[in-house]
Amino acid sequence: MHNVAMFGRRSRKAPVSSDGLLTQTIARHFPNATIDGQTVRLGVGDLAITCHVPGVDPTGGLQAARLYFEITGVVGDTPIFASVSGYGESRETAIVEGACQWACAFGPVLQAGVTGQPVPTAGAFPDAEEFETVLGGRRFRVVVAAMDRSMLFAPGPSPQERIAAARARFADRWLTAAVLDSGTLPVHAMASGALLSAFVLDIHDHRSVEVKINGADWPGCTGMFEHVAAEPFGGMTLLRELAMLVPVDVAAPSSGVDLTRDELTRTLAAFDPSTAGPSRAEGWPGWHHHKGALAVPLTGEELAAVERKTGPLPNDYRAFLTEVAAVGAGPGYGLEWPRRIGDAVLLAHAGCHVAWVLRLDGPERGQVWVDAVGSDKTYAKVADSFTEWYRAWSDAAVRQDGPWIQWNNLSCASADVLGQFAQNIADRSDWVGPVSLTDVVPPGCLAMVGGGVYLPDGSPLDPCHGCVDLAGRFGLPPETFARGLPSTPGAG
Repeated sequence: MHNVAMFGRRSRKAPVSSDGLLTQTIARHFPNATIDGQTVRLGVGDLAITCHVPGVDPTGGLQAARLYFEITGVVGDTPIFASVSGYGESRETAIVEGACQWACAFGPVLQAGVTGQPVPTAGAFPDAEEFETVLGGRRFRVVVAAMDRSMLFAPGPSPQERIAAARARFADRWLTAAVLDSGTLPVHAMASGALLSAFVLDIHDHRSVEVKINGADWPGCTGMFEHVAAEPFGGMTLLRELAMLVPVDVAAPSSGVDLTRDELTRTLAAFDPSTAGPSRAEGWPGWHHHKGALAVPLTGEELAAVERKTGPLPNDYRAFLTEVAAVGAGPGYGLEWPRRIGDAVLLAHAGCHVAWVLRLDGPERGQVWVDAVGSDKTYAKVADSFTEWYRAWSDAAVRQDGPWIQWNNLSCASADVLGQFAQNIADRSDWVGPVSLTDVVPPGCLAMVGGGVYLPDGSPLDPCHGCVDLAGRFGLPPETFARGLPSTPGAG
């Protein structure tokens, strides 16, 4: 055997990126976890957490790391957003501190909620705890945990004393319980379960309240702590909770429709169109037309008169008309007065010559179809029932999923015109930089006409939500589109 002497530089490990450090730190808190890029698969059901650090900034002599998470495998297919801040003397310690606190506090909530097993430290405040609640006649198991912090700016009570005092002021025990008892939540959007987060930042002259349902802000709860006394001068308290709501049983609807007028009215009233951009459900012309309001339901005599013209209507739609509303808030520009056109009842105009209809014929009876022949040339089923269709729209609005479209809106005429405008600008020899249409497309410039099956020939048309959103990406407001039907007052 020959001895071989080797010389050279000692290898050094490459520094771990912020995203990588966050991912590794989260994974260490779950014994069966595996890492795939920036995603931690927890080894519990389909639970996974994708990690991202958008920035680390100096704050009060420390580094403050913003930590973002997208959680999947909890409720539905849509990733759920969560965030927290970490603080430390360096980038690394700030990321690790925030990640460890978040995972230790809320990891048991996610695992217990998905597996149905008891939380590991039930009853040990402020660790995970569970209780039951009833929302809208449905019984839920609630698994909740807290992650509280306090920062001092002047002599006074200790951080622990400030946190205990803040807890006593706001909720005595759980912010989550106060939110659940407030009567402001969109219960129908949580019927299959939900991840609910509550956060309060309190300083003597400022308060911020944030409630999220499945990662989306829910404005209906932001004013619920206005009566609470302010944080004493000299410090800041941050109370943060994460709760998993798991349905235990579901109350059977009395009439085949599990949407109630009171519940929907509360949900719709929580939206604030004045603060929403055009990509949000409540921020585009369709919502401005129906104003988030439900008209009165039909009487029995009025329903009979309608059905003399339409024929017998599907049971869940009949129940909606007589128990919830005849017309008003809904997809597109809102629910239309029921009238039969061919083998279907017109439900709502989507804009851009697209409409939703309720089929009354053959094996398709009771299904909702979108007639987008005037856009992408399709006529297709989008829901098995009226209730499924309406709930999907309402749930998407609560989740803030953006434009609710069920066809390819890039085939709409207005999308084509916007594309031509952009292409003409990009083709100019003197053009440098991103394309903007704000200086070349005045208000009311985009006007459409149509007609045919659902509107008279030559009728002015409104844009669909997808095209309004597309225009916004070019810097154009909804006023770029000329008003048409049914947004013109008195039309429809």
